[in-house]
Amino acid sequence: MDFLDHMKVYFRAEQLTGVGVAVLGLVLLIASVWLWFGLRDGFARGLGVTLLVLALGALVGGAGLAWKTPRQVAGLSQSYQQNGVGVVAVEGERMEKVVANFRLYRIIFYVAIVAALGLLLFVNTPVAIGVAAGLLFAAIVGITVDTYAEHRAQVYLNAILALP
Repeated sequence: MDFLDHMKVYFRAEQLTGVGVAVLGLVLLIASVWLWFGLRDGFARGLGVTLLVLALGALVGGAGLAWKTPRQVAGLSQSYQQNGVGVVAVEGERMEKVVANFRLYRIIFYVAIVAALGLLLFVNTPVAIGVAAGLLFAAIVGITVDTYAEHRAQVYLNAILALP
């Protein structure tokens, strides 16, 4: 496989991830509205608010990722035809930063878990338990999605670095 093949495989998966995350965001938006207006108890309100924040982030982030990916592929493909070696070097540097950022994302998810545990241990009201459940859900989804995203990014980076 040459650079363009590796690049297309990576970005195809990125775009599908973006679509999946955006769909999840839509489902979470519906769930948060139902929790807030349908159930109306403290737990539901705490969970609903937390899921609403997660939903908005997933909708914007997922849709943005899905929307920008085709333009990235087109731009990289065109640039590669003009200056293959230069584009590979720049893309390698970019992907090194992408891979390095996953450590920060994991820390954010771990902080959400610790915050949820703090709410459960020290506040322990229905609203706090709902917020904690939402934080734990967000952390689990984030860790799951980013584990695959990090692996995909590392495979792409390794392929770039192995190119002649």
